[in-house]
Amino acid sequence: MHSADLIDDYELIAELGRGSSSTVFVAMHRIMQRRVAIKILNTDVLAEDSSRKRFQREAQLLNTTNNPHIVKIFSSGSTTDNRPYLVLELLDGKSLSQRLKENPIPVSEALALFEQLLDALHCAHEMGIVHRDIKPSNVVLCNSPSGVVAKLVDFGIAGFIVEAGVHLQNLTQTGDVTGTPTYMSPEQCQGKPATAQSDLYSFACLMYECVTGAPPFSGPQPIRHDVSSRPCTAGQTRRTDTRVAGKHHSQGA
Repeated sequence: MHSADLIDDYELIAELGRGSSSTVFVAMHRIMQRRVAIKILNTDVLAEDSSRKRFQREAQLLNTTNNPHIVKIFSSGSTTDNRPYLVLELLDGKSLSQRLKENPIPVSEALALFEQLLDALHCAHEMGIVHRDIKPSNVVLCNSPSGVVAKLVDFGIAGFIVEAGVHLQNLTQTGDVTGTPTYMSPEQCQGKPATAQSDLYSFACLMYECVTGAPPFSGPQPIRHDVSSRPCTAGQTRRTDTRVAGKHHSQGA
C-alpha cells in the first residue's frame, strides 16, 4: 500500500526522521491544508505489545500537557494497516544536538534556552510526568518571530510519577535500563525508577554540554556501573538511543 493511503485524513509528504521504533513524516490535512508531523510505529516492532502501549502512553502524556516548550499533540489513531500513529505539531527548526555541532552557544543564548526547558520540565513534573530521556537530540530549536523557541520532544519512554515520586508507572520491567547512558542518572543506570530528580540530572548534563561543547561523561563507557552484571555503555541503550537518518531533526522518532 502506498504511504499516502495509510491515514484517511492526511497525505504523507516526506519522511522527516526514522528511529528504532517509529518514523516521523511531514503530512498535510486533506481538508484544512494544515501541515503536521505524524509519528507512526514501525512495522518491525508492531507485534511487540510493549511498543504499542508506549505509543498509547505517549499520546496520553502529551495530551495532559499544555506548555509552549513541549511539542503539541493534535490527535492519534491507527493507520489502514493497523499501525498506531500520533499527529503532532510540525516543528520548524533543528535539534539542539545539530546546533551543538555548528559552533559554541553564547552564554546568553544558552541561559535563555535553559529557562525555556526548565519551564517545560516544571510543567511535566507538576502533571506527574517524568520524561526519562532528556538529551540534546530530544530538544528542537524552533524559529519564531520572537526568536528561538525550545521544544521538548519524544515522550516515548516517559511515565507518570506516583506516590510523591517514590514509584513510577512504566512499561518496563524492574531492573530494565531505559534512556541514553551519556545523560542518564545513576539510579536509571541501576534500573531503579526514575523521578523528577532524574530528569534534572539529565538536564544538568545537557547544560554542561551546551556551555563546554562536550558532555560531562564521554568515551566508550561514559557511565561505568554494573546493572545485573551488564555494563551500561554508550552502545547499549535499552530503547531510545536512536539515530535519525537524513539532515532533519527527528521530532521524536
